[in-house]
Amino acid sequence: MANTFASNLLPKIYLGAQKVLREELPVLSMVSREDAWNMNAGLAAQKGQQVVINRPVAFDTPGDMVPSMTPPTPSNMNLSASTVTVDQWKKQEFGVTQEEAVLYHTQNVVPNQMVEAVRSIANQMASYLYDFYYMISGQCGTAGTGAFASDIDCLSDFDALLTRQRCPMANRFLAISITDTAAARKLAEVQQAERLGDQGVIRQGQLGRLMNLDIVTDRYIPTHTSTYTLGGGVVDATADTAVGETTINVTVTGGSGFVMAAGDPFTFSGNTNHQYTSTAAVSIAAAATGDITLNRPLEEAVDEDETLAEVTNNGTGRMNIGGNSYGFGMAFRTMPTSIEGGDIIGSHFSGVDPLSGAALTISNIPGDAMTLFRVSCAYGGGVVQPNYLARLATGAT
Repeated sequence: MANTFASNLLPKIYLGAQKVLREELPVLSMVSREDAWNMNAGLAAQKGQQVVINRPVAFDTPGDMVPSMTPPTPSNMNLSASTVTVDQWKKQEFGVTQEEAVLYHTQNVVPNQMVEAVRSIANQMASYLYDFYYMISGQCGTAGTGAFASDIDCLSDFDALLTRQRCPMANRFLAISITDTAAARKLAEVQQAERLGDQGVIRQGQLGRLMNLDIVTDRYIPTHTSTYTLGGGVVDATADTAVGETTINVTVTGGSGFVMAAGDPFTFSGNTNHQYTSTAAVSIAAAATGDITLNRPLEEAVDEDETLAEVTNNGTGRMNIGGNSYGFGMAFRTMPTSIEGGDIIGSHFSGVDPLSGAALTISNIPGDAMTLFRVSCAYGGGVVQPNYLARLATGAT
């Protein structure tokens, strides 16, 4: 006899889970999923599976066309690959006795508790995604100072920064902290826009579209503390480095040495429009050389003796994050739950939320006079196109 209790309850729980995903993970709806990269989205997975995304690299200055009877020898396309690993397999579960199951079913306790289990996983998923912020190098604003302290000019600066980075003009978003949302909503120019009939500015207490950006509020905005210290010296490139390279060798001349945290944005003196970060902390002694691993391939060649410069004196501040959806990449997998049409160990319901893109599995696993309810999710992600994203530095709280 089929377990109608589980088969009726699991889809109901999943509907509640979808609402939680959209509430807790607003930025996830603005992240490209694996299907956008024409990969094998939705396949049953093993933990540790890797998804390789090949991304284009900017060209250097075009050459002159010279007619010739000799075919040219083309240079390599030099694509830059980014690997997304499905390294997260998270679960939340709880058990109820047979007697409790009957009572809780009539009182809607189990679905409500499962919603809280989904909320827990969503919280972890958001933190996981934002932990990759150090791979985003474009930054404007001032750390420690509220982005919306007196006006919304920061949005214009942020949009201009994305444009300089060659981020696509369409479908731009910005996820901001709760504090910044509250500050922006108090500004007269935002309130006046609403009074003038722009229904896209404030909706249900949230900011809508402002200055070419879809604004969403996210409670998981990361905080960054800069350690960029040069000690009065100079850091310069030891040799010419070509477009597309992801490592550059530098020399520290004078001063007391060079220290930089992963995520500290910097530029090269030859072109200050292109910002980069290091993927790991850097510490180079005075009069020594060392390598910096860049967060993205060089978009313009760096000549020998070009110097590094800090983009801004960061201090400590929260990093509002935005850009185009193809900046982030996420891969979701539903874990195997059946063999030849039959469920493995209990009843399971898997689905992909069309808005957030998250794949969840809701499970009911019976025991001896009790049953276990579980929600699980397998995923991986990261920054796959750094120049499509940027950070808006703001207050530390």
